[in-house]
Amino acid sequence: MNERMSDIRSVQDAVRCLVDAWNHGDADAFGGAFTPAAEYVTGAGQHIRGRKGIAALLEGRGVGSTVSVVDGPSIEYTGTRAKVRFTWSTAGDDGMPRHGTITCTLEWHSTGWLIEALSNEEPREQATMPERASVIDSIGNTPVVELGRIVPHGCARVVAKLESVNPTGSMKDRMARAIVERAAADGRLAPGGTIVEYTAGTTGTSLALVCAALGYKAHFVFSDAFSDEKRYTMRAYGAEITDVPSDNGKITEQLIKTMIATAGDISRRPGHWWSDQLNNEDGEVGYHALGHEIWAQTGGRVDAFVQAVSTAHSIHGTARALRRHRPEVRVVAVEPAESAVLSGSRSGSHKIEGIGIGFIPPLWKPHEVDEILTVTTEDAKAMARRLAREEAVFAGSSTGANVVAALRVAERLGPEATVVTIVVDSGLRYLSTDVFRIMGHA
Repeated sequence: MNERMSDIRSVQDAVRCLVDAWNHGDADAFGGAFTPAAEYVTGAGQHIRGRKGIAALLEGRGVGSTVSVVDGPSIEYTGTRAKVRFTWSTAGDDGMPRHGTITCTLEWHSTGWLIEALSNEEPREQATMPERASVIDSIGNTPVVELGRIVPHGCARVVAKLESVNPTGSMKDRMARAIVERAAADGRLAPGGTIVEYTAGTTGTSLALVCAALGYKAHFVFSDAFSDEKRYTMRAYGAEITDVPSDNGKITEQLIKTMIATAGDISRRPGHWWSDQLNNEDGEVGYHALGHEIWAQTGGRVDAFVQAVSTAHSIHGTARALRRHRPEVRVVAVEPAESAVLSGSRSGSHKIEGIGIGFIPPLWKPHEVDEILTVTTEDAKAMARRLAREEAVFAGSSTGANVVAALRVAERLGPEATVVTIVVDSGLRYLSTDVFRIMGHA
C-alpha cells in the first residue's frame, strides 16, 4: 500500500507534467511519468498518447495553445483504481478566458499506473440570457491584446488588458461594484440611500453606473481639473455634482484634500453614505478577478505586472491574484514624475488624470511592490496618442503612463518574458483635453 501511495503522489506530479508537456511540445513527457507504455483512451475508445491526447479532447472547443492548472490535481482511489481531476484555464481564440475539468481514470498494474480513460468537461454555455440580467453583470472578463508596433525589437512581449470595454469604459467599474454590493450586504448602505465620493471622474462615473443599476442616488465632489466628458457622463447617470475649483487645471495635493474634506461634509447628511475610496479596502476585492483573468488569458505567462497608482486598489488587488498563481511575478508601480511621492520626492502638480494624488494613499503597501517608476505628464500624453495611432488602442494618459513604464520593464527583461499592463479607460472621455485635442500637431 505504501508503494501505491507513493505512486499516487507521482500521479499528481504527472498531471502537472501533462500541462507542461503540452505547453512545451514534449509529447512523451506525460506518458513517461506513468510508464513508457501508457496509453490514453478517449470515450470513443481511441488510443492516444501524451500531448495529442489532450489536444484531441479540446479540439474544436476554441481553446488556445497553452493551458494552466488553476485547481488540483485531486486524487481519489479505491482498491487498484485511481481517479485524478484538475481544472485548467486558457485563453480562447476570441481572447476570452475558458476553463474545464480533466479527469484521468487509472488502473494499477505490476508495471505501474496505466490510464484507462481520459475526459474533459467544460461548463455548458447558456443558450438564453440569465434571469433578470443587469448591466453590472457585464463588468469584467475583458479581452487582452498584445502590443506590437510600439514595442522595440528584443524586448519582452507586452500584453495590455482592455479594461476600456467595461460598461463605463473603465476598470473602476470592478471596484465600484465591489464597494457598493458589500456595503449594501452588511447594512452600511441603506436601500435607496445616497453614495458620496470625491472623484477625478473615473470612479465617479463607475459609481454612478452602479447606483443607477441598483437604485441608489449619487453625490460626487468633482473639479475643473478633470475632463468635461467625465462631468457630463456622471450627470447622465443621474449624479449630483459639487465642484471644487483648481489652480488653473493643476492636480495638486491641496486640491485632492479639499475635495476629500468636502465629500466628508456632504456624507454627514441624513441618508448619505461615504464610500471613501481611499480608505475602503473593499475596493481591492474588485480587482482579484482581473488578476485571475490575466493569468488565464496569457496562458500563465506573466513575468511582470505594471500599473499606475491612485488609491492603490488596482495594483494590489490584481497583483495578489497573480501571485496566487506565481509568487515570483514582478510588480511595478507607476506615478507622475512631477509628483513622485511614492518614490520619496516632494508633492507637485501634474496633469495625468486619475493617478498621483499628491500624498501616500492610506492603502498603499510598499512591501507588495518590487519597483516604482516615474513618467512625466508629457510622455504619458504622447504615448496615449501613439497607442491610438499605432496600435488602435484608444485610451487616456494614465494608460499612456502604464505603457511607457511597461516598455522600460520589457526592455530589461528581454524577449523571453511577458509584461502585462492595463488599458485603464477609454480615450473617449478625454477628447476635450489636450491629450487628443492637439493630435494634428503632435
